Amino acid sequence: MKTEKLTKEQIQSDLLLHEKRRFWDRSRWLVDCAIGFALIPIPFCVLFQTLWIALPFGLMIAVLVGLLLRELTVWHLRRKRIRAGAFTVGTGSYSGTADEWLFRPSIGRGRFCFHDRVRFWQFSNGQWQVFFPANHYAWSKLYAMSQQGLENVTLEGDEYYTVCLLGDTDLGYVYPTKLFDYEKQA
Repeated sequence: MKTEKLTKEQIQSDLLLHEKRRFWDRSRWLVDCAIGFALIPIPFCVLFQTLWIALPFGLMIAVLVGLLLRELTVWHLRRKRIRAGAFTVGTGSYSGTADEWLFRPSIGRGRFCFHDRVRFWQFSNGQWQVFFPANHYAWSKLYAMSQQGLENVTLEGDEYYTVCLLGDTDLGYVYPTKLFDYEKQA
């Protein structure tokens, strides 16, 4: 099987896209809750012709906006670290996947629901969280694939290049060694 050369710039572009998905996944429920808290008091304020009913909802919106700003700051700092090249590339063997259900408010598939499926890929040197929808290696001329395509070419025990941001415990991105060839640049 022909391997494609993997460069630091391609790893950076994949990490930036993965961080964008991570930010959206973590902040989506904050935006949904803030919109809900903004809409709930409107009928009561109109019905009772008073604004004091909106005060607790306004405080909750302020807290949610503060949390959203915190997530935005973390996202910005992580992007700066990626652009500066503050990541390491190692190897690890794939050992399986694990699905977890997180219970948090979100709007999914046209209805309000309180759970999201999160998939983790387990490796010998850490775990990688997959965000949906995921199109992997979009820059690749040979091996651009969907999440299902990546799962189809992966077998237990396969070796992967694992990318980790400095200071993080979870993996940032993974590349199959049978498809990609990475040589550390000086």
